[in-house]
Amino acid sequence: LTRVRGTVPSVRGPVTVAVERTPPGAARPAYRLTATVPPNATARLLVEIGDDDPAAYRLRSAGVRGGRPVPGRVVSDVTGTVLEFGPVGPGTATVLRDGR
Repeated sequence: LTRVRGTVPSVRGPVTVAVERTPPGAARPAYRLTATVPPNATARLLVEIGDDDPAAYRLRSAGVRGGRPVPGRVVSDVTGTVLEFGPVGPGTATVLRDGR
């Protein structure tokens, strides 16, 4: 699976999430998660990274530190290593791995 998109209704409005990634084993792995958060809401974005380098991922969002790229916070859960970004405010936020 290299692409998925979904929308979930919430009391504040729809939350939309889309994920695109290169196939496993690609020479230059890339990843993009785009989330649209409704007005008067915040979200935490969680990205499962396995054994990938956390420094390769950054958040871009107008609502976070003036839109500059922000690193994620490494956390662990039952599935392994996860990066946590947020909270992010209303609008569109994107987590990128640039394929370098």
